[in-house]
Amino acid sequence: MITSGFNTQLVPIPSINRASLTGFHPVSAVSLLGPARTRRFYHSLPNSQQTPHTLGRVARGVVTTVILGSCLCFYIFGGKIERVPYTNRLHYTLSDKLENKLNEYRWEWFDNRKRIFPKSDPDVIRAETIARRLLDAMNKGLMLQHQSSESSKLLIKHNAHVESKKLLSKPATKHLDGKVWQVCVTYSGDDCWLLDGKIVVPDTSCSNLKSDAELATVIAHEIGHHVARHFAEGSMKMFLSINLPLLIFLIGASSSSVLLLLFAIAVGGTSFLSVPVALRFFSRRREAEADYIGLMLMASAGYDPQVAPYVYEYLDRHRSSTSNWFDLNLKSYPGKKRGKLLKKPETMEQAKQIFEEVKAGKGVRSFV
Repeated sequence: MITSGFNTQLVPIPSINRASLTGFHPVSAVSLLGPARTRRFYHSLPNSQQTPHTLGRVARGVVTTVILGSCLCFYIFGGKIERVPYTNRLHYTLSDKLENKLNEYRWEWFDNRKRIFPKSDPDVIRAETIARRLLDAMNKGLMLQHQSSESSKLLIKHNAHVESKKLLSKPATKHLDGKVWQVCVTYSGDDCWLLDGKIVVPDTSCSNLKSDAELATVIAHEIGHHVARHFAEGSMKMFLSINLPLLIFLIGASSSSVLLLLFAIAVGGTSFLSVPVALRFFSRRREAEADYIGLMLMASAGYDPQVAPYVYEYLDRHRSSTSNWFDLNLKSYPGKKRGKLLKKPETMEQAKQIFEEVKAGKGVRSFV
C-alpha cells in the first residue's frame, strides 16, 4: 500500500476573535475605576411626563412673579413721594386719582347713613363761618390764590403760586387746587372728621364747644388731615403692611427648600401679627401732625392757640361709651398726651407769635 507520508490527524485551528486582532482585551470598568467611580447616565423626562411636584413648583413661581410684579407696578405708578405743608415731612402716598376714587366711595357710604342738618341751621352757619376763616388763613399761609363762591358750598379755587411747588423741596399743595370745601353738621357722633373736603361736625361738638376758638380747634384739626393727605398716606401704609407678609410667604412657597419655606412662614407670620401695632403707631403720628397743623391754622386765623390743648383733653373725657375700631384707635392716643405735645414751648410759642402777628395786623406768616 502506497502512503503519502503525511499525517492525516487534524490539527485544531485556534479561534480568531476581535481581541486577538486588535491586541486589546476587554476589561470591566468596575475593576479599573472601582464601584464609587462607575459612570452613570441620566436623562430628563419630556415635558409631557413631568411630575406633579415639578408642575406645582412652576405654577407657584408663576403666581409669585405675577403678584410681585403687580405690587411693584402699583407702588411705582399708584403712589408718589411728597412733602407735607407746615411740617415739611416727606411721605409716600396714593396718587391723586386713586385717592379721589376712594373718597367717592367713602362719601357715598356716609351720605346713605348719616342725617345732615339743613344749611339754614344756626350750627351749620356757625361752623361754616369758622371754617371760612381757617381756609382763608391756609390760603395766605401757603401762598395760594383762591376765589370763593357762595358760603353754602364754600367753593375755593386754589392755583399754584409757582410751578416749582411740584418739586420735593416745596410743600405739596396741588391737591388743594380747585377743592370744594363743605361743612356738614350731623345728628350723631362724637368726633369731627373729613371726607374729601367735606368737614363733618357732629351736633354734640357744636353744643358742647361754646366758644368759636374751641370749635375752630376740631375743625382746624380735620383741615390739617386733608392738607397733609393723611387718608392717602394711611391707605398706602395699610396696603404695604398687608402685602409684605403675603409676598414673603409666596416667595418661600415657590422655593423647593423646606428651610426657606419655614423661614418665610415665620417672618411673614410675624409681620402679619405686627400689622395692628404698626398701623396704630403711624395713626398716632398722623394725629399729632394734624394737631400741629391745626394749631398753626388756628393762630393764622386769629383764634387763640392756647385753647387747643384743653379742648382735646375735654373731648377725651366726654367721649361716649360706644366704641368701634376708630374709637379704640383714638383711645390709644389720649387727649391728655395730645395736649401735652401741643404745650411744648417750641410749639406753643411759635403758635402764639403767629397769633400775635395776626392780631397786630401784620398778616399771616408764610409757611412755604
